[in-house]
Amino acid sequence: MLKGMAQSLSSVRDGLRDSTPIFLGYIPLGIAFGIVLVTAGIPGWWAPIFATVVYAGSMEFLLVSLITGGVGLVTVALSALFVNGRHLFYGLSFPRNVPPGRLARTYSIYSLTDEVYAVTAAKDHSRMTWRYLLTVQLCSHLSWVLGACLGALTGSSFGGFISQHTDVADFVLTALFTVLAIEAYKANPDSGALVAASISAVVTVVVGGRLAMFCGLLTLSLCLSALYLRRRRSLSVTVAGGRGAGLNQAEAKTGQLNHEQRGSDE
Repeated sequence: MLKGMAQSLSSVRDGLRDSTPIFLGYIPLGIAFGIVLVTAGIPGWWAPIFATVVYAGSMEFLLVSLITGGVGLVTVALSALFVNGRHLFYGLSFPRNVPPGRLARTYSIYSLTDEVYAVTAAKDHSRMTWRYLLTVQLCSHLSWVLGACLGALTGSSFGGFISQHTDVADFVLTALFTVLAIEAYKANPDSGALVAASISAVVTVVVGGRLAMFCGLLTLSLCLSALYLRRRRSLSVTVAGGRGAGLNQAEAKTGQLNHEQRGSDE
């Protein structure tokens, strides 16, 4: 019994340790979200509701713009699908069967974020405990809620000052995604993806209005799909060419061996 309790405490302690970087990142981002929410004219008490129920990171920032812009539910749903559709692929390698029980498993799937996936993907899933996994996810979720609440309080307390510097608050999301895009490109330089993003940005600016975001995301999806198909076809041609070259080399070597054998027989 004592050994089991020690293992449980060890799993929780490891979860707290590994979730610390996420905590340190979510607090300032949550504060930025709370400020953006309040400066957009939405009551501050919505911040913990958004952070708890939506809990979609970048989609929460986007949702503020969609709500204040008066877009329809269909556009909101499609935007959420395009922005967070990558989570469908996370589920292929995420240890979703580790938590016991339907409730714990459902929450684990719901609270999957980019950062949580990055932390858990490097772990040995066969040795991962449900206490560790849920500790990482729960601490990450709570840190986002805490940051959003602090941001809402800040925006409410200093509403006059912030309202005079709305452009600064509005630029928080733009600056965030700019930094993330730069870091992502540095980690994996991809000129094709950069061109696709540029085309999507141009379409978004040209279209404007309520359909700007939807058209931009749709254009980005189409460009990335075309890029994927092109690279897949190029890879198939390269593989086929390599196999052909290998066969030609094998046939040449076989012919050479036959020729040498005939020469030795003569």
